[in-house]
Amino acid sequence: MFRRTRSPSLGLGLNTLFLSCFFRPSKFPEIESELARMARDYPTWMVWRIGLAFTHADEGRKAEARREFERLAGPGFDAIPVDGEWLVNLCMLSEACAFLGDADRADELLELLAPHADRNVGTGRVVACFGPVARYAGLMAAVLERWDDADAYLAQAIERDERMGARPLAARSRLPWTSPT
Repeated sequence: MFRRTRSPSLGLGLNTLFLSCFFRPSKFPEIESELARMARDYPTWMVWRIGLAFTHADEGRKAEARREFERLAGPGFDAIPVDGEWLVNLCMLSEACAFLGDADRADELLELLAPHADRNVGTGRVVACFGPVARYAGLMAAVLERWDDADAYLAQAIERDERMGARPLAARSRLPWTSPT
């Protein structure tokens, strides 16, 4: 998409921004081929492969989403480097996990996300903000059918979204309460 920039870092940042601007990546057919290219060209940046899992999930392609998700999840999500992108990578993986309804992996993700529930997650020096970690913890609690925990995490996410003035994120945080996982 943004291959013609003079700076590789700017191109990566613009691709990240493009991906994050849309909560429904399947509405943009070119995004899958771009994510596949980025995953191939930048294999150490897990966000691109995770983006593929997220996109497959968004398109309702369970087998492809499962394949990418399992490739990344490994034992205890050890394949995800603990670096500046670790938290955003786990949050994006939680979206695919919720789509797949994978309770075993949701339990692992919730354990990793819960200590960070009071934070917002961003990427690329905050090129993109994905909102409160509490939202993703709430998704995982919902997969586990821990409804009280899910409600508490999602209420925390909405409160944080509204405090930031991030109405689109607040609306997205309300989605698990209004539509099935």
